[in-house]
Amino acid sequence: TSSAVEGQPLLNGGLAAGLAGENFLSVARNGYAGYADRTAANSPAAEPQEKTFLGAISKAWTTASQALLGVASEDFQQWFQDRYGPPTPRFCKVPFGDAVQEALGERKLLMAWFHQEENTATQKLCREVLQNEQVLTNLQEDFLLWAGDTSRFEPSQVARLLGLQQFPSLVLLQPVANDFHANIPCVEWPLGTFCAPLHSCQFAVGDGSTLDSDMVIATIQMTAQDYREEVRNVQEELQRRDVQLAEDRRLREQQDREYEEALLADQLAAIRRAEDSSPAANEAANTSAEVPASPEAEKEKEAAAAKEAEEESQRQQRKNEILGEPEPAAS
Repeated sequence: TSSAVEGQPLLNGGLAAGLAGENFLSVARNGYAGYADRTAANSPAAEPQEKTFLGAISKAWTTASQALLGVASEDFQQWFQDRYGPPTPRFCKVPFGDAVQEALGERKLLMAWFHQEENTATQKLCREVLQNEQVLTNLQEDFLLWAGDTSRFEPSQVARLLGLQQFPSLVLLQPVANDFHANIPCVEWPLGTFCAPLHSCQFAVGDGSTLDSDMVIATIQMTAQDYREEVRNVQEELQRRDVQLAEDRRLREQQDREYEEALLADQLAAIRRAEDSSPAANEAANTSAEVPASPEAEKEKEAAAAKEAEEESQRQQRKNEILGEPEPAAS
């Protein structure tokens, strides 16, 4: 027979090709070995059977573990691509807290998909929303996409904090540095990592129906537009604040410079006044020395001199008495 199971190489490919008709004479004339060599050179090399077998086992093991334990966040991109093909959005392959911090650093919003099982609502979310061209553009410019399976511990705890009860759910979150200045309630997970939920879209409705995808897409675009405007307003406010701070600094430096100049001018004026007053003081001193003192002044001067001489004599006498006293004997 000329057919084979898909993924398994033909054991006798050259002979099968010859028996197909057009290359039979070539095989007979040149020999099967030469024809097989030419056929192998002109056709892509088949993967080793062992590698294909191990890959199939690995894929089967991954599928079984995901069905039992849930899909890990780092595996969602491959999981999505295997089931829905391109285009595949880019997923954050990190825990929830790291995704929040990454979005905060890039000044983007976080789109969190909480998955539970494959059903009609999940297919609608993936095909009609996450593969939508406009949503893919928003994911490149305004959002980071993170996915978590609620069968696992961390996604289940975050979903509980967000109040989610039906899955799949798509939540639009705004990362914040802390919860002190946030205008809306924040979720903290893990400790010290904060995000504020903006919108929550639960695709599975209680009556068995699913959410309108167009409404979800419109919500995503509206949230992205509002956030862009908010970021622009914040940047403009920061620019205005920087300009105001620069102006205040310039005025303060100018005032300091003017104060220093005025202080220097006052010091120079004081020096000039001192220099101008020095000749007049010398002249007054010389004039007073030339004028003879009055008798009363002479008497006061003599009395002061006598008093000073008497005090000096008393001090000298006391000194001699102290020096004349014998030293006390040692005990």
